[in-house]
This record gives sequence, structure tokens and C-alpha cells, in this order.
Amino acid sequence: MAFGQYTVSVVKAQYTSPSTKEVSVSNLNSTGTANFEDLIFNNGKISGKVIGVVSRSPLSNVSLSLSSVLGSGSAITNTSGDFVITALAPGSYTIKTIKPGYSLKDSTITVTGTMTLDLFMMKNTSKITGTVKNQKGQPLSFAVPLKAISNSGNVYLSNTNISSGTFTFENVESDAAFKLYADIFKPGTKSDTSSVTIPLNIFQVDAGLLTVTENYSAIKGNAGIRNASIKINSGVKSYSVISSSDGSFELGYLPEASYIVKPERSGYTFSPATQNVTLGFKDTVNTTFTAAANIGTIKVATKDQSSVNLEQVVISLVSSDAIIVLNGTTASSGEFTFENLPAGKTYLLRTSKTDYSSAPEEVSKSLALNENAVVNFVLTKNSSKITGKTLQLISSTT
Repeated sequence: MAFGQYTVSVVKAQYTSPSTKEVSVSNLNSTGTANFEDLIFNNGKISGKVIGVVSRSPLSNVSLSLSSVLGSGSAITNTSGDFVITALAPGSYTIKTIKPGYSLKDSTITVTGTMTLDLFMMKNTSKITGTVKNQKGQPLSFAVPLKAISNSGNVYLSNTNISSGTFTFENVESDAAFKLYADIFKPGTKSDTSSVTIPLNIFQVDAGLLTVTENYSAIKGNAGIRNASIKINSGVKSYSVISSSDGSFELGYLPEASYIVKPERSGYTFSPATQNVTLGFKDTVNTTFTAAANIGTIKVATKDQSSVNLEQVVISLVSSDAIIVLNGTTASSGEFTFENLPAGKTYLLRTSKTDYSSAPEEVSKSLALNENAVVNFVLTKNSSKITGKTLQLISSTT
């Protein structure tokens, strides 16, 4: 075994060990020892009957469970209400019973051997009433499913009356605390919770008002272009949605508030830039925008040193982010125009023509929205030349 600290436990059929032992192995030849002298023989047995308190009749299909650090056991009563739980280690256990419509408080018993135990369950006759409404004090337009959970773990179900919003949980246990909530899984709704306690032998308790917040309001419209990001801001929370292929958009389940709606897309300007919208309860507001591309043109004019237009000059254009790379050739007018260029970018322009040099060599141009820019180049014919003579060298050997 590797050196270190070990926790040792034992397992043997029909026995329980309530403890573990810590053993250290500190070197190659060391031996750890763990002595267990507290094994308990599981000879405990509980048998008995589950009976109704008022009717004194046996109760069938009651689920019983015993649990403790020593182990656990379970059983279900037969048609005569009888049960048997065996192979229990002697000690203290918590016993729990479950049967719909009945209740019995969890209790503790001590198992010492073979025991007989009769259990008496109380039929649940209490009820919880209340009302579910929205934040406007109105009943919801559908039957709201409700759930009540007692502190003993029992679950009860109910539904609201559609016209009034009232509800009743029938046959719940008394002498218990409950948590109530609307069991709604529906977009745009949020349920509060409510707590109520039913004292022992009290027939009815009113839980009062349970509020379900409904956020069914929506902002929709058209951005004027597809793939625009629509930002909707209330000052407290921000939302966003992308416009579809026809420019339309819709964002629902919004709470009542005032919003600023702003469409955005790179390379485009929207009119109006923003719209202010106020949403009421279950309200829908339409907004419409117009999108215009942020474009411009750059016309390049080339002349020689005598101000004569130069044709067949190659013009190259590269955006500062290197995303746009274009080329063109001047016509007889000495001009070439780059059209539909995204505005808000800076472009680098160069010229090239055989036997000519450009002044300046390159021009950097920032293009504003809807700008029709003109860039001029003057090209000078290269008149310098290099002359020379090639001589034939003849080698000789002697």
C-alpha cells in the first residue's frame, strides 16, 4: 500500500458497524491495525398496523420508512393495514408515513428487538382558500395550476376558477405550514409565493392574494434593412433583437415602462436615429425606421506635368483595415471613380503607369458620409536614361 492515512470500515451481512477507524501507513514495513468491537447484530423487527384515527379502520397502501445513521427500512401496508420491517440494527429511528389524504407527524422510535407498533393517521379535512390575480388586480385569462407543499413534504394540487381567480386546496393536513405558488411555465409570467399555517384541528385558512405578474407587452416594427441589431433600453434593463430578412422585428414579454429603441448596423444610418416608446399593460407599439447605406465615392484624376489627362493609369485603393482592396484604370478623361465605398473609413490610393512617376506617391483619404471626394495625381514622364556599351571579352591561353 502507498504511504498515507486510511479510513477503514467493515461490512458484514446482517450486521451494522456504527464507526470507522483511521489507520496510518508511514513506511514500507509498517502495519496498520484497525480493531472493530462494536458490530451490532441487525435483529430488530417492527410489525404493526396503520389505522385511521376517526374511522378506526385499517389503512392500506400506506408507505412507511425508518431511517437513522444505523441504516433504514421500509414497508407498505397490506389490505388489512399490516406492515413488517425487519433486519434493523437496535437504536433510534425516525419513522415517516405517506398516504394521500392522511397525515401523521414524523416521530422517533427506539428499536430494541422485536416490537409491535400501531400507528394512527388523521384524515386530512382542512382546506386552504385564496385568490390569484395579476399585478392589475385582475383574474388571469386561464386556469392557473397551483401547488401547496407542507413542511412535512406532502404536495397538494389545485386550479383557479377562471372567472374569479379563486382556488381551494381540499383535504390538507392541519398543524402544518405550507408554501403556495402558481405552477406556471409560461413566457411572460412570474409568480409570487405565499406562506400559510394551519393550526391543529382548524378547518379552513385563507391564504389571501397570490400575485402573478404578466409581461405580455411588445415592441415591434421594421428597421428598414435585414440583420440590424435593435437595442431596446428602459434605463433599468436592456434588450436586443435582430431584424429579419424583410427588416421586421419584434420583442415581446416586456414589462410596462418607457423605452428607447435604437437600430444599429455597421455601414448604415437610420432615420430617425432613435424612437421613444411607452408600453402599457398588455400593449403593443409599432416603430418604423429607414436605413440608408453609409457610402461615398472617390474620384481619382490623373494628369501629366503639362496638365494633360493621362489614360491607362492603374489606380489601387486599400482601406486602412485592409478589408477593401480595389483597382481601376483611368479612361481618356484621365479619371477613374470608386463608387459605393463605405463611409467612415480611411483609404490609401496609389497610381502606376509605365515610364511615369507619381507626385505624390500615395494619398490617404478619409471618406465622410455621402462624400464625393476627388484625389488628384500628377505623373511625370521619366526622361532620364542609362546608356552604355557591352564589350566582348576574349580570353586567350598561352
